[in-house]
Amino acid sequence: MSIKFNEDLAEAILKNISGAETLKLDSCYGNQSIEDSKHVFSCIDYSCFEEYGINTKFVITAETAVQVYEIVKDSTFAQMLGSLSTDLNTLCFTQSQILSFIAKYRGMLRTGCFYSTFFLFKSNENFFVACVYFVGDDSLGVNVHRFEDGNVWRSSHRHRVVVPQLTTL
Repeated sequence: MSIKFNEDLAEAILKNISGAETLKLDSCYGNQSIEDSKHVFSCIDYSCFEEYGINTKFVITAETAVQVYEIVKDSTFAQMLGSLSTDLNTLCFTQSQILSFIAKYRGMLRTGCFYSTFFLFKSNENFFVACVYFVGDDSLGVNVHRFEDGNVWRSSHRHRVVVPQLTTL
């Protein structure tokens, strides 16, 4: 399923860096959670998972095409993701899909210590953003923010956003 969006609005905040390249996640059984992925992350902020009560629902997902964007204007999660779609549910990944992206497309993650790549997901009817970042040269870390967090993310840091494949209006 493709999601329609207004390309002009999105381009004011985000720049598509995956371009014409087709990035696809394999179908997932939904049996992996970020919190239990010590084999992927050397640093997991467990306090986020505990504080927010984030659980993983085991949802099987089909093969999913994805796109990667880079932030080009200082913005909050609501501004950057809202520029892509007014229906946040269409921008969500499962935690298994996030882990699948990291395994398959690690080279598309934002490099540089503590610069993040953002993934929207939903748990207990609330939206969250997983922030994946490099710790040192090769290890990964992850923390989670509430979607409505008013923190402004600086475009000068060139954070990235990964979402399901979008099509223009």
